[in-house]
Amino acid sequence: MKKAILAQAALMSCVAAIILIILAPGAAHAAATKTTQLILYLDEQDAYRNGELVKLDSPATVIQGRSYVPAKFLADSFGLKVTYSNETKQVTLISERDHIIFDTAHDTIIVNGESRPNQHIARIINGRIMVQLSWLCDYMGANYTYSAEQRKVLVTYVPQAIENVDERLGSPPIAKFAVDKSSYAIGETITYTNLSYDPDSESVSLSWTGKQDAFFTAGEHEVTLVAMDRNGHRSEPYTRTITVTDRVLFDEFEYSVYTSKPGSYVKATDSLFNAAALTIPEAKKTVHYSSDRKLLVSDSPENIKQPGILYEDSINGKARLYANHVNASGQAMEFAILATNNTTKAISLNTTNQGEVYPSKYAMLLGSESVIDFLMYNESQESFTIAPGETIVYRQFPTFQDGYGINTMYDVVSTGELLISFVAASNIDRSSLSLPKLAYERHVRGSFHQSDITWTIEPSKTSKAKKPKIQRVVIGDGQSDPFLQGYDPQRGEATALNGNYGVVYHMTIKEPGDMAIMVMARGGRFKGAFKVNGQFVRVPASGALTPFDGLVTIAKTKAGDEQVTIEFSPPAGSSFPLNLILYPLDSRVNKL
Repeated sequence: MKKAILAQAALMSCVAAIILIILAPGAAHAAATKTTQLILYLDEQDAYRNGELVKLDSPATVIQGRSYVPAKFLADSFGLKVTYSNETKQVTLISERDHIIFDTAHDTIIVNGESRPNQHIARIINGRIMVQLSWLCDYMGANYTYSAEQRKVLVTYVPQAIENVDERLGSPPIAKFAVDKSSYAIGETITYTNLSYDPDSESVSLSWTGKQDAFFTAGEHEVTLVAMDRNGHRSEPYTRTITVTDRVLFDEFEYSVYTSKPGSYVKATDSLFNAAALTIPEAKKTVHYSSDRKLLVSDSPENIKQPGILYEDSINGKARLYANHVNASGQAMEFAILATNNTTKAISLNTTNQGEVYPSKYAMLLGSESVIDFLMYNESQESFTIAPGETIVYRQFPTFQDGYGINTMYDVVSTGELLISFVAASNIDRSSLSLPKLAYERHVRGSFHQSDITWTIEPSKTSKAKKPKIQRVVIGDGQSDPFLQGYDPQRGEATALNGNYGVVYHMTIKEPGDMAIMVMARGGRFKGAFKVNGQFVRVPASGALTPFDGLVTIAKTKAGDEQVTIEFSPPAGSSFPLNLILYPLDSRVNKL
């Protein structure tokens, strides 16, 4: 009889820690502690925390008269921060008052800096770190009851309230947050409501771990919030488990497209979309070329190695002057645009628009910023009167060092014929016209009778029964978007404006409906800007867009929109072609 009583007592001792009532996560600094109840059954994976079912990774088990549960369960139950090092085989449990390390590799336990023998308190069972709960029960001072009939243990643990810090220093903040639903589909947006506060009414900063706007794998996902006040006091971590079902609302790529805003980067994670990027059907467009403004392009030699005239041609009426050059002479250089009147009467030269940027050694920056400046359409009242036989310096740039470049665009109007000369020299004046004309070096150079292209784009419509198709508009490939053809009088040859640099595209997309309009780089690195309905969108917001790695959303439209307008000019330093992706959004857009 005595042996039976002792055996029952031993069993109660070994499982005493299996059911604990503990402090709820994140409540360590509350005004009062909370009692939490845990119920476990030996050799069963089902456990209960305050009446809620918890599935254990491994069931509570008894080995040689000792009870063990997974360390992960302890983390959830005690509000402890738990880390595991696969290299050192150590599990660390941290709270406000305790720092416990289970070192299974060296068979030791370190409690608040004091090392002691493990004595089978922690061990690896079936690849899981398990902890002996009878030891933890004694350490925490838990009360318990045991039902041998049900093999069930109920332990009540009321933790001691942690004292606030010195009032002169203030109290630590409390971290809390709520979500709007009990469970979510894959790709469903989660609304987080921050409920954190500070007892001293100080503002707090928030640090999240595991937080995502949506999750893309089914299962349980932990999200933790820590608040910190201006005095550096940190709250206890507050953790909630987000349940994600196996129902799919969006995959990761679709979610990024549907939720992106103008300027947002969308990572190209969809392998099917990437594989089909070059075969996406092209949207129907009507093209009109404006021939009322002559375009002069000076981009060869692009790298200036000696003083000279880079390009020269005459204008009469409307013209656009475009130049892109880099100083490769090994010394400081000046760049200027000269205007010469070889007629017998005075001629006026007026500037109607300009795009320029201070010399820089970053080619993509030069091209992008110059185009933005030009598309801002800042009004200019500048006017020159050029006497017969006179040469004026129309534009002169600051001296730029070796390796630095310039990029310019000017819209001008002359009342007669003027000779326009693009010149580079160490010192520029009217005598610079006697400098030698520099040889062509395979970059674009020439004069073109068009400078603006208008596209009216009409995406194909589909019935409600069919899923709308993705379409694209190709920019700068020389085929779907032909390069302008012109003439280079300096070498007496026809030339093509590869890339259509200096050209302004005016695009109108008719009745787009619910749609995301995105830019995908194809020919190489790209850095530029699109002016959408009068607002600039940088592509990308910083750095450069690389081919097929991702897209940048430049517009989101909705049903009922009559049109969207886009203005664009190819930036120097960037590569072409580009794909403008017209991605229709179905009814799921209303669920976001």
